Amino acid sequence: MSEQRITGTDSLTDEFVKLAEGNIGALTALMHLTKAAPVIDPESVWLEFGPVISFDAEGIYGPRIWMLWKDACGQTPIRVLTLLRASQLGIINTAKLNAIIDGEEFEFQPLLDAVRAKVPGFGLETV
Repeated sequence: MSEQRITGTDSLTDEFVKLAEGNIGALTALMHLTKAAPVIDPESVWLEFGPVISFDAEGIYGPRIWMLWKDACGQTPIRVLTLLRASQLGIINTAKLNAIIDGEEFEFQPLLDAVRAKVPGFGLETV
């Protein structure tokens, strides 16, 4: 895990710039995910900031955000947010999340079920 880049004084725009590292795909993913997060994960205290905080905590930046969004999750917000929440809850670890970004297959439904067991309101609404 790398040193976190986001500070408490950053605006959402600042956070996007720091995380995206100039990668337009990552920026696109961040925009979609911050819009979807409050709907998909309404119990998160971070709401729209959840994905930003999770990516920073996991040390996932730039093209790796794009790879997770596009390649691993097919541009489906609930899939990305499920993986991030599963990591946050200790259902998967950072190494597993990175392996998924690198192309390792994963079964979505068991992860979603495991997240919902700990966060019952997760994913009941989607965008």
